Amino acid sequence: MDTDEVLFRTRILAFDTLALKSFSCLEFNDEDACAELMPTNSDSEEEPAASDGAFILGDYAWPVGIYKKDVVTGAPLPCQSRSCHWDGSPAFDLSNKVNDKTPGTPVYAITDGTMNLVKEKRAQCWTFHIAGKDGYDYFYGHVNKPIIKSGSKKVNKGDLVAEIGSVSCGDTISHLHIDQSKELYHQPADRTENLNKIINDLYEKLPDEAPVATDDPDANKQGWQWPIKKSDFNGNITNCWRKPGHTGIDLGVSTGTTVYAAKDGEIVQAGDGGDAGNYVMIKHGGGRWTNYQHLSSIIKRKGTVSAGEPIGKSGNTGYSLGPHLHFSITDAATLSSRTSGQNTLNPLDYLPKDGPGRVSCN
Repeated sequence: MDTDEVLFRTRILAFDTLALKSFSCLEFNDEDACAELMPTNSDSEEEPAASDGAFILGDYAWPVGIYKKDVVTGAPLPCQSRSCHWDGSPAFDLSNKVNDKTPGTPVYAITDGTMNLVKEKRAQCWTFHIAGKDGYDYFYGHVNKPIIKSGSKKVNKGDLVAEIGSVSCGDTISHLHIDQSKELYHQPADRTENLNKIINDLYEKLPDEAPVATDDPDANKQGWQWPIKKSDFNGNITNCWRKPGHTGIDLGVSTGTTVYAAKDGEIVQAGDGGDAGNYVMIKHGGGRWTNYQHLSSIIKRKGTVSAGEPIGKSGNTGYSLGPHLHFSITDAATLSSRTSGQNTLNPLDYLPKDGPGRVSCN
């Protein structure tokens, strides 16, 4: 065989070996294959500027820091066809409707997995992959300042991984490209439609605008009130918000105490929440939700509510060691329970300082 044929056969063998490792890693979560495919060393870079955080729903995170009223893509969202990308494939190009505001926008890990195969296509213009624990490979394009420049790094959904690059990086407009496949080194024809459902589901619950920054207590507290009246309160705040550890605050009140909406909003969920017992979830403006748990009864299950409107009665349902109201504030439509505290915020950053009882959360 001549030199060219030897080289050709060597490349084919190398491709087959790599493809087999890729399949084992992605399809069967084979740790040995993943380790060989994606070495664990990485060159960490300074992360892009901090943001208010990613919007997370279940196992997935909205991949950019652009909210519903500002985000645009090649097809109207939610995308109802297979072809959500200009080339007819199931992919998304996400940008701000005011394109000058797009460069530097935070880019987030869409799911838990391993960030790898980071490549600089040209100056300050990078691509990378995330091998998701869900068995899919996610390709990100037209980004800058990736958190690693080589090797691989474990990431969790919602982790800040890069920022959107400049107009020159996006060719015609600044944007994030994201697609999904079962193949590690995939082509447009390999892209899977499962990403359409993920993006559409996230978009449906995506807040209209970025949440109010929690370092501005005066802005945060506007329109908020305590969910229990001072005259009804018969104890301390017995368990305070911790991350991780406890997803809200526990108000020690007797069974049957009236529980009130803490802010104007819309009831989006109500019923039996398992550990949470009987609960009500209210969606508020600014990307905030409130949870009222362990209720003995639910007064209102749907519709708009005003701050101070009765929504239920406190109780001891679900996982509870005694009558109380568990109250939490989240930045996603998720039922906070005994978890790591992801998506939960400290209610005392929002509620008026003049609370219904002695606050002992230090």
